[in-house]
Amino acid sequence: MGNWNEAIIDEAVTTEGQARELAAVIVAWLAEEQIIEDRQCDCCLGDGACYPPGRRFMQACGGSENDASNGNYADFSRDAVNGMRVVASRWAIVNMQGGFGPVPCPACAAPMPIDDLYAAGNLWIEQVSDTMTCSNCEQASILPKWPHPDIRFVALAFEFWNWSPLSEEFVAEIGKRLGHSVTTMIGKA
Repeated sequence: MGNWNEAIIDEAVTTEGQARELAAVIVAWLAEEQIIEDRQCDCCLGDGACYPPGRRFMQACGGSENDASNGNYADFSRDAVNGMRVVASRWAIVNMQGGFGPVPCPACAAPMPIDDLYAAGNLWIEQVSDTMTCSNCEQASILPKWPHPDIRFVALAFEFWNWSPLSEEFVAEIGKRLGHSVTTMIGKA
C-alpha cells in the first residue's frame, strides 16, 4: 500500500537561514488557519519538523471534511502517517516509485543523464555547489530549478503525508506568502 506525499517546493531558496525564516512564516500561517496543529509530532516519514493535521486541514485540499476519504479529522488524525514535514535545509525529495530517467535542462530542455543530477545533488547537499551546468547550452541553473518528476533537490519544501491532493489555490497561496515560485511533486515511500 505505502504512504503518499505531495511536496510544495520553493525553487528560489538556496540557504538554510532563508529556508528556516520562510518555513517559520508558513508554519505560523498554517497553524493560525488550523490547517496544521501548532506542535510537532512524529507522524511523517523522514527527518525534519513534522506537524499533525489541524481541524481544518481539508482547506488545503479545496474542500470540507466530507470531501475525501481522509477528510474526517477524527479518523485522519488517528493515522500513523498524516503530518506535514518541513524540509528547511539542503536535501532531496524522492519518489521511491519513480523511473529516474533523464532530467530536462531548465534553460534549454535538453535531456541530461540522471547520474549528472545525482552528482550535482551530492555537491548541493554537502554545500559545495549550488548549480548544475547543462552540457548542451552550458547554462548553470540552481539545483531546485532542475525539474525531475521523481527527485528534486531543495532547501525549502513542505511535504503533506497521505493528505488528499492539495488545491491549486492553496499551492498558489503558499507561493504568494513565500514570495517565490513554487512547484509540487507527488511521491510514494
